[in-house]
Amino acid sequence: MDSIEHAIQSVLPQLQREKVEAVIHEFETTLGVEGPDDLQFIKEADISHLLSPIQCRRLINSFKSHPKSPQPITSSPVSSPSSSFSNEPCTSPLTSPQGHSKWVDGFQVQWDKMRPALQRAIDDGNRPEPGDRRHMVKVIVDSMREHCLNPTRKDCTTVAKAITQMYPGSFLDKTDEGESIGCGYFTLLQQLKTRVEYVNRDNTLSRLRRPRRSDTSDDDQPPPPAKCAKIDSYGCINWQPQEYPEGETAQSLEEKRKEMIDIFTQDGPKAAERGRVKELMTNTYSKQREDINADPSPSILDISKRWPFLLSWKLLLSHFTTLTGVDLYTRLKDDMDKKG
Repeated sequence: MDSIEHAIQSVLPQLQREKVEAVIHEFETTLGVEGPDDLQFIKEADISHLLSPIQCRRLINSFKSHPKSPQPITSSPVSSPSSSFSNEPCTSPLTSPQGHSKWVDGFQVQWDKMRPALQRAIDDGNRPEPGDRRHMVKVIVDSMREHCLNPTRKDCTTVAKAITQMYPGSFLDKTDEGESIGCGYFTLLQQLKTRVEYVNRDNTLSRLRRPRRSDTSDDDQPPPPAKCAKIDSYGCINWQPQEYPEGETAQSLEEKRKEMIDIFTQDGPKAAERGRVKELMTNTYSKQREDINADPSPSILDISKRWPFLLSWKLLLSHFTTLTGVDLYTRLKDDMDKKG
């Protein structure tokens, strides 16, 4: 344990010999420390009964900043070191699942650029004020964009995870009872990614993905222009039916659409309760989707003129159920009963 004793005395040279021996004894007998590599997992609560809060934080900061061998960040709560806000940027050991960019491995969170109020909150293990937190996200994203104009979601995940695990008291997603919610860093991840998308809103060059190229393609041949592709998105299961209902044609569906316009002109929105109107709306679903998905996209006013009953509450819900497979009214009612 000579190396551990040296590590303690190098940080707290004025600490009395008896205190040093008591701390080492606590490491060996109670905490199970077997070598210098284990020191980075020590928490303030483990030695708070032996040292003052400042001494604890200085010691833990030294263990975290100078580990003997590289270790991934664990989910164990780590107290915020008071000396973490120095004039030099704090380097967070960033680890994430495969797929993140190489620059993330050496990314540094520049805590010295944060507001003093946020620095005090983290130092005390408290939640930062919303405004201070937004400013922190802005500073971090600006720093990330020095390496990559459009950091990926995995890049943001790496940074959010590291920050949350380093300062769980300030950034961990948790309930009022103190229980961790999900992965614990989802909220910070969303803030980082949302900020990235916001700053790139007018920069199409950084937002567009490069088209894939075949390994056998001619290097002298310019890549094809990027273009959007029609896909079923946002959980839709029936985005655009490829076939009309049995026995129906484009002409027959158009006649049904005109029939509904005549009914609406004569009786107004109240006719949406009629069984005939419901039947017509069900049969013309594919035609409705053709109009909605048209290019250029029609306005709501245009849709309301061609399909006036589509703005009816019940028929709109029916259309949504066919589109997504979700009974929205029932789902909303069940969720309100569970969470309301």
